[in-house]
Amino acid sequence: MKERNEILFLLKPYYIFLCIISISLTSCFVQDDSDEICLENCTEFKGQIKTVDNKSVAGLTIFLEFIETNIFLSSVRRIATATTDKNGFYNIAASLKDYEIDNGGIGQLELNFNIADVNNIVSDAYLKPELQTDVGLKYLNQSYVKFYNLNKRDTILTNNFIVPKKGNLSVKLKNFSPILEDDYFSVNVRYSYSFFSDHWNSYTPAIKGQKMAIEGIQETIFNIETILNGNVIVQIIKKKNGIREDIKEVVNLTSTNIYNLEFDY
Repeated sequence: MKERNEILFLLKPYYIFLCIISISLTSCFVQDDSDEICLENCTEFKGQIKTVDNKSVAGLTIFLEFIETNIFLSSVRRIATATTDKNGFYNIAASLKDYEIDNGGIGQLELNFNIADVNNIVSDAYLKPELQTDVGLKYLNQSYVKFYNLNKRDTILTNNFIVPKKGNLSVKLKNFSPILEDDYFSVNVRYSYSFFSDHWNSYTPAIKGQKMAIEGIQETIFNIETILNGNVIVQIIKKKNGIREDIKEVVNLTSTNIYNLEFDY
């Protein structure tokens, strides 16, 4: 069972690639209902977007969408939009369908950003959320919030987002020389980066996801953008001669200088 799980772990990027191809071959319908005004039995979504040093992010467009996908069809209902005010606050009053409140697994209610706004408004000194720039990576970089089975229509959901400063991490994997065909040497970086709410918040993979050392190269170097002044989990996995070893190191970057780590196979 352990070997099977390791094989599935290695094949995961290929599964993501197949999903991307599958999505591209399906039909996608977008229904824009964002101009509809909710007058009663509204579900309210509100919060504030600001940087870690307490600067408001004004003029940022927030989308509330219900996304339904199956093997043949992908549909999106854009329920509502809002723009953050000068203090970074947003408020959405939405009229949800019955199946969007208790969806039973047929789809997903999401709140996320307009990526163009993020690039224009947020300085490069911060680690920006990169949404929808790559279908396969969107669900690795969880800088959006998902809602499941809200239970009732008339409720208020508060979701704030704090944009952290950007740190730079360099990970060097040295002397990868596999003995068996399925030996490998990899790094994965994880850090807390998501909406803060009672509904969803967890450690999430870095944008670039898992990285594999290259056979025959003395040093494989990965430069990874990550958060500054926060715990960053660096996970190293070495499988050598069929034996797996896991190394976990927690670092806290406090300077914009590149933080260097080295691991030997």
